[in-house]
Amino acid sequence: MDFSKSDHIEAEIELDEEQVVFTTIPYDDGWTIYVDGKKEKTVKIYNTFVGLKLEKGFHKITFEYSPKGFKVSLMMSVGGILLTVLYLRKSELKKENSIT
Repeated sequence: MDFSKSDHIEAEIELDEEQVVFTTIPYDDGWTIYVDGKKEKTVKIYNTFVGLKLEKGFHKITFEYSPKGFKVSLMMSVGGILLTVLYLRKSELKKENSIT
């Protein structure tokens, strides 16, 4: 397992038969799971933990986490910064062009 990044986990597993893999990762809509590079549907186990159904064989699993609403919040923050910069620039140009 690789825990080197705070927003994702990588693991490898070999299964003798198809089964549901149970993790102790708390379930949250922000988790995206990739198995062998393909996005997979998560299974909520005991209404608490993240799990996934895997077929027999060797698999590389990547768990990625992005908090719900993160992208929208980021876009709103960037938009707010841009509007502030434009407002300040406009105020600065207005001062330069005014007669005192």
